[in-house]
Amino acid sequence: MRIGPGPKGARALLLLLVSQHYRVRAAVDSLSTPEMPGLLITLEGWCFGVLIFLTVLTLARDLALLLRWFLSSGSQRRARRARRQTFSPGRRAALLAGFAAVPATYAVHKAVSLPEPRQWEERSAALPPALDGLSIVHLTDLHISPLFHADWVSALVERVNAFAPDLILLSGDMVDGLPARRLDDVAPLKNLRSRYGVFGCPGNHEYYSGYDFWMAK
Repeated sequence: MRIGPGPKGARALLLLLVSQHYRVRAAVDSLSTPEMPGLLITLEGWCFGVLIFLTVLTLARDLALLLRWFLSSGSQRRARRARRQTFSPGRRAALLAGFAAVPATYAVHKAVSLPEPRQWEERSAALPPALDGLSIVHLTDLHISPLFHADWVSALVERVNAFAPDLILLSGDMVDGLPARRLDDVAPLKNLRSRYGVFGCPGNHEYYSGYDFWMAK
């Protein structure tokens, strides 16, 4: 089935908007996560993930077809063309989109879930014996936002405190949004507990979201 210029143009425009979603964000709000329902943020991320996987899969398919074309004979090419006529371009495109949607769905699921703890032991002769057994929890890129709200942050804090760490480090991109919008969502972080305290540093998203205001808070 041939697709007319209208539907083609609409699809091309949709792909362009998805590929430029960071520019769209900056135009309507900021480079940080926009103030919209978490479900829409998730859908936006899923569309962007599908586009990335679809691009990679399309490139890999075209390279494989090109290589096979160079290595095959004329009769083999004619036989493949005959087989392709029974498998329409629409079906091939749908199959490729399906292959892209599966890893994108898994990636989004992992992204919105509580982070799984990963543990490792650091050995160094340069460290003094007094630090033997020191436990550190490192949190980074929390991006507290309409997607990762107060309930999500509270669950994360509970998981971290269960480790009873000696030290907690937060390295940047803790928030997405202005203090007036995010203070309630960030508030559960005050319940983090460790033997030697909680230390953090700002990331680029703190600057997107109003660095001076966040530092004052």
